Amino acid sequence: MEIKTTFIDYPDNESLAVIAFFSGCEHNCKGCQSPELQKYSNFGKSITHVLSEIFQELYVNKTNKLVLSGGDPLHPYNFETTKHICSWLKKVHDINICIYTGYDINYIRNLNFRTFDFIKGGKYEQSLKQVSEKTDDYIQFASSNQFLIDTNM
Repeated sequence: MEIKTTFIDYPDNESLAVIAFFSGCEHNCKGCQSPELQKYSNFGKSITHVLSEIFQELYVNKTNKLVLSGGDPLHPYNFETTKHICSWLKKVHDINICIYTGYDINYIRNLNFRTFDFIKGGKYEQSLKQVSEKTDDYIQFASSNQFLIDTNM
């Protein structure tokens, strides 16, 4: 799992966030920005090690914002790990979490999983490509069919 920091991927107007990239994605989007993450790999790390790395990055960067991206954190190979990460970080440490997934709204709802603050959903569609950007008022994703759900509303 690769871990970095980001200003653009967390859906608020000014937060620095830690972003963790999962591998494993079955969407095969034409024009995918991370084709190297489509094939699943657990990177040889235990869930305890992954949680430790994420928590360390949150601490070092003095933020309580986390983005789970990929690949796809909701891919069947990743779902249990994603649930565990979200449950532990949200309930124990009150970390704000945003998940990026290519799955549609029905798939997301059927998971019956709510331990996160935001979820960006929808497969990347190259024919609907637009500039990704974030301002104080809105966030715009890479294709116009993608959507954001705020579970705090």
